[in-house]
Amino acid sequence: MSKFAPEKRVPRPFESIQTARAVPCGNGQPCPPPPRTHEEIAQCAHDIFIAHGRAEGRSELDWRQAEEQLAQTPRASPPKPEASFRS
Repeated sequence: MSKFAPEKRVPRPFESIQTARAVPCGNGQPCPPPPRTHEEIAQCAHDIFIAHGRAEGRSELDWRQAEEQLAQTPRASPPKPEASFRS
């Protein structure tokens, strides 16, 4: 016979808070995504360079194309912490 109280489900902290909402920027519209990093643009420009058959003399065009391409592509959402730490 145990002297301890029966186990109760303990709520996880912040479990009721939902994330990944679009936050208005003051004008009622969602904020634009943050700019891409130099490394992200460089990797994309390199991929474009490879796709064009490693054509020399196109570095500025490839860079601008990478910036435009990344501006139109949504960022991948980070993995949810709960997926990694299940009990």
